Amino acid sequence: MRVADLMTSDLITIAPGATVADALDRMYTHDVRHLPVVRHGRLVGMLSDRDMRGLFIPDPEVPGLFDASRMTITVSDLMSNNPIALPTEADVDDAIEAILENHIGAIPIVDALDGTLVGIVSYTDILREAQGRL
Repeated sequence: MRVADLMTSDLITIAPGATVADALDRMYTHDVRHLPVVRHGRLVGMLSDRDMRGLFIPDPEVPGLFDASRMTITVSDLMSNNPIALPTEADVDDAIEAILENHIGAIPIVDALDGTLVGIVSYTDILREAQGRL
């Protein structure tokens, strides 16, 4: 099976200049944990909820202390640059291997010809597909 058969193509993305507040709002509103970071339709990074973990708790000894001043940090300051991406023709096994080897939760899918972002495959998508086959 190809990743194109499994990917989510109704993408929720964010621009590199957006703020962390924008990213958190988008993740919460759309119930997603991974945001492809896109500039002019091209993938430039990935931002996950894991990238923002701990960002708002300045002192681990004081759990729950919220640092609102960090809400204006830009996505480009936190995102993973040069994210691992796969072309639409890649096999789902390639996605599984990349997720496991790189300890990531989702892989952007790009058009092999022009590199534009066309979808995303998360480990949840893969597990749902596997469950349907059991």
